[in-house]
Amino acid sequence: MVTYTQEEKNKLTTRFEKQAAERKQSLEEELQKLTKTFINKIERRSQRIPKKFMDLKIKDVLDVERDHKLKLYSLLKDISLMKRQYQGGMIDKETQLEISKQVKKQEKESRMEKLKKKRNSRVNK
Repeated sequence: MVTYTQEEKNKLTTRFEKQAAERKQSLEEELQKLTKTFINKIERRSQRIPKKFMDLKIKDVLDVERDHKLKLYSLLKDISLMKRQYQGGMIDKETQLEISKQVKKQEKESRMEKLKKKRNSRVNK
Protein backbone atom coordinates (compact mmCIF):
# COMPACT_ATOMS: atom_id res chain seq x y z
CA MET A 1 0.00 0.00 0.00
CA VAL A 2 1.26 3.42 -0.97
CA THR A 3 1.25 6.10 1.65
CA TYR A 4 1.15 9.74 0.66
CA THR A 5 2.27 12.69 2.67
CA GLN A 6 -0.14 15.53 3.24
CA GLU A 7 1.70 17.66 0.69
CA GLU A 8 1.41 14.92 -1.99
CA LYS A 9 -2.28 14.49 -1.21
CA ASN A 10 -2.81 18.22 -1.65
CA LYS A 11 -0.96 18.19 -4.99
CA LEU A 12 -3.02 15.23 -6.21
CA THR A 13 -6.33 16.82 -5.25
CA THR A 14 -5.41 20.15 -6.86
CA ARG A 15 -4.31 18.32 -10.04
CA PHE A 16 -7.57 16.34 -10.17
CA GLU A 17 -9.60 19.48 -9.53
CA LYS A 18 -7.72 21.27 -12.30
CA GLN A 19 -8.31 18.37 -14.73
CA ALA A 20 -11.99 18.25 -13.80
CA ALA A 21 -12.33 22.00 -14.37
CA GLU A 22 -10.59 21.75 -17.76
CA ARG A 23 -12.83 18.84 -18.79
CA LYS A 24 -15.92 20.71 -17.67
CA GLN A 25 -14.82 23.77 -19.66
CA SER A 26 -14.17 21.72 -22.80
CA LEU A 27 -17.57 20.00 -22.49
CA GLU A 28 -19.32 23.36 -22.08
CA GLU A 29 -17.56 24.71 -25.18
CA GLU A 30 -18.58 21.63 -27.16
CA LEU A 31 -22.14 22.05 -25.94
CA GLN A 32 -22.16 25.68 -27.09
CA LYS A 33 -20.87 24.68 -30.53
CA LEU A 34 -23.50 21.95 -30.89
CA THR A 35 -26.23 24.32 -29.74
CA LYS A 36 -25.22 26.96 -32.29
CA THR A 37 -25.07 24.35 -35.04
CA PHE A 38 -28.51 23.01 -34.15
CA ILE A 39 -30.05 26.49 -33.98
CA ASN A 40 -28.58 27.41 -37.38
CA LYS A 41 -29.89 24.18 -38.89
CA ILE A 42 -33.40 24.79 -37.57
CA GLU A 43 -33.35 28.42 -38.77
CA ARG A 44 -32.29 27.33 -42.27
CA ARG A 45 -35.11 24.78 -42.36
CA SER A 46 -37.69 27.32 -41.22
CA GLN A 47 -36.53 29.82 -43.85
CA ARG A 48 -37.34 27.29 -46.58
CA ILE A 49 -41.02 27.26 -45.58
CA PRO A 50 -43.11 29.60 -47.73
CA LYS A 51 -44.60 32.57 -45.88
CA LYS A 52 -48.16 31.54 -46.67
CA PHE A 53 -47.67 28.30 -44.70
CA MET A 54 -46.15 29.96 -41.62
CA ASP A 55 -49.41 30.37 -39.70
CA LEU A 56 -50.77 26.99 -40.80
CA LYS A 57 -51.49 24.57 -37.95
CA ILE A 58 -51.42 20.79 -38.21
CA LYS A 59 -54.79 20.64 -36.47
CA ASP A 60 -56.34 22.67 -39.29
CA VAL A 61 -54.83 20.40 -41.93
CA LEU A 62 -56.20 17.32 -40.15
CA ASP A 63 -59.65 18.89 -39.88
CA VAL A 64 -59.71 19.56 -43.62
CA GLU A 65 -58.39 16.07 -44.33
CA ARG A 66 -61.40 14.60 -42.53
CA ASP A 67 -63.65 16.23 -45.11
CA HIS A 68 -61.87 15.24 -48.29
CA LYS A 69 -58.61 14.17 -49.79
CA LEU A 70 -56.00 16.91 -49.54
CA LYS A 71 -54.63 18.68 -52.56
CA LEU A 72 -51.72 20.98 -51.89
CA TYR A 73 -52.85 23.67 -54.31
CA SER A 74 -56.23 24.02 -52.59
CA LEU A 75 -55.12 23.40 -48.99
CA LEU A 76 -54.88 27.06 -47.95
CA LYS A 77 -58.22 27.90 -49.52
CA ASP A 78 -59.90 24.94 -47.80
CA ILE A 79 -58.46 25.82 -44.39
CA SER A 80 -59.46 29.47 -44.65
CA LEU A 81 -62.98 28.42 -45.68
CA MET A 82 -63.18 26.03 -42.72
CA LYS A 83 -62.02 28.74 -40.32
CA ARG A 84 -64.60 31.17 -41.65
CA GLN A 85 -67.32 28.59 -41.14
CA TYR A 86 -66.24 27.98 -37.55
CA GLN A 87 -65.95 31.69 -36.78
CA GLY A 88 -69.26 32.51 -38.38
CA GLY A 89 -70.96 29.93 -36.18
CA MET A 90 -72.18 28.12 -39.26
CA ILE A 91 -70.91 24.68 -38.26
CA ASP A 92 -69.72 23.37 -34.91
CA LYS A 93 -67.02 20.71 -34.67
CA GLU A 94 -69.35 17.82 -33.95
CA THR A 95 -71.45 18.63 -37.00
CA GLN A 96 -68.26 18.96 -39.03
CA LEU A 97 -67.18 15.47 -37.92
CA GLU A 98 -70.56 14.03 -38.84
CA ILE A 99 -70.39 15.65 -42.27
CA SER A 100 -66.90 14.31 -42.84
CA LYS A 101 -68.03 10.80 -41.86
CA GLN A 102 -70.91 11.01 -44.33
CA VAL A 103 -68.62 12.26 -47.10
CA LYS A 104 -66.19 9.41 -46.50
CA LYS A 105 -69.03 6.91 -46.49
CA GLN A 106 -70.33 8.27 -49.81
CA GLU A 107 -66.84 8.17 -51.32
CA LYS A 108 -66.43 4.56 -50.21
CA GLU A 109 -69.81 3.61 -51.66
CA SER A 110 -69.00 5.27 -54.98
CA ARG A 111 -65.68 3.40 -55.15
CA MET A 112 -67.47 0.14 -54.47
CA GLU A 113 -69.99 0.87 -57.25
CA LYS A 114 -67.17 1.61 -59.70
CA LEU A 115 -65.48 -1.67 -58.79
CA LYS A 116 -68.74 -3.58 -59.32
CA LYS A 117 -69.20 -1.96 -62.73
CA LYS A 118 -65.65 -2.92 -63.74
CA ARG A 119 -66.20 -6.50 -62.62
CA ASN A 120 -69.50 -6.70 -64.48
CA SER A 121 -67.96 -5.28 -67.64
CA ARG A 122 -65.16 -7.86 -67.50
CA VAL A 123 -67.63 -10.68 -66.98
CA ASN A 124 -69.81 -9.53 -69.89
CA LYS A 125 -66.87 -9.45 -72.29
